[in-house]
Amino acid sequence: LQQPPANLQLVSGTVNLSPQFQNGTITNLTINQAHSYINLNGTNIVTGVLNLSASLSGPLTIAPGAVLNWSGGTISGALTVSSNATVNIEDEVVLSGPMTNMGTINWKGGDIYAESSSPYFNEPGATFNIECDASFYNYGSASFNNAGLIQKFGTINYTYFGPVLTNSGTVDVESGVLNFDGYNPNSYLGGFFFAENGATNTFSGGGYLVGSYTAALGGTMEMTSGPFTYSPSAPLFNGPGSNLFLQSASITFLTNPIPNLQLLGGTVVPGPYF
Repeated sequence: LQQPPANLQLVSGTVNLSPQFQNGTITNLTINQAHSYINLNGTNIVTGVLNLSASLSGPLTIAPGAVLNWSGGTISGALTVSSNATVNIEDEVVLSGPMTNMGTINWKGGDIYAESSSPYFNEPGATFNIECDASFYNYGSASFNNAGLIQKFGTINYTYFGPVLTNSGTVDVESGVLNFDGYNPNSYLGGFFFAENGATNTFSGGGYLVGSYTAALGGTMEMTSGPFTYSPSAPLFNGPGSNLFLQSASITFLTNPIPNLQLLGGTVVPGPYF
C-alpha cells in the first residue's frame, strides 16, 4: 500500500507497506488484530502514536516525542526507541529482532518473549521501567546490555528477567523481587545495583561481581544458582540490608573476602589471589 483507503479495517491477513507509504513516516496508526501481519519495507519512522497489536516485520524507529503502545504480536525487525520517545508494553509480546532504547520503555503488563540471539541495548540516559509482575523469557540467546536505568516499582511480587544481563548502568529494585536469571558466568555485573526497603534483587545466572551493590534496611541482594566470581576490581557491598545473601550457589574469591557474606548452602572457592 502507498496510501490506504478510508476506514480500512484489517481483520486478518497480510498488508505490505512500501517505502512510499506516507514517505516512510507513520504519523498515527492503529493496528489491533492479533492475527494480522504487517510487512514494512524501507525506513519506517513513527512520529505520532502507533497502537500495535499485530505482528510486524521490518525496521521500526520511534521518533523523539512519539509513542508506541504495544499490546500484542511480534516485532521481528530492528526496533529503535529514540531519545524522548516512549514505548508502552501492555500485554504479551514477542521480540524477534534487535532493540536499542535511547528513550523510555514502560513494561506495564504481559510477558515478553525473546526469540532470537539479538542483543538489546538500554543506552546511557535511557530508562527501562518494570511496572508489572511478569516474565521476560529468553528462548534464544538474547543479551540485555544496560548502560542506562532499569527500575522495578509499583508491584510487590516476582518479576523474571531471562536475557543475559551485562550492566554498566543502574538497576534499582524499589519493590517486589527482580530476578536476573540469564546464565553466563562471564557476564559483567558492574555499575550500580540497589534493593530498596522490602525489595529483593536476585542474581541466579552467574557472572563477575564488579559493581556496587547496596541493600537498604529491609532490602536484600542475593546470589543463587549460578557460579559467581568476586573480581580483584573490588566491588562495593554496602547498606544496612542483607548485602550478599549466597544460597545454593558457588562463588570464587579472587581477592579479599566480601563483607556481610551469608552462606546458607553452596560452594566457596578461594582463588589464587585470596
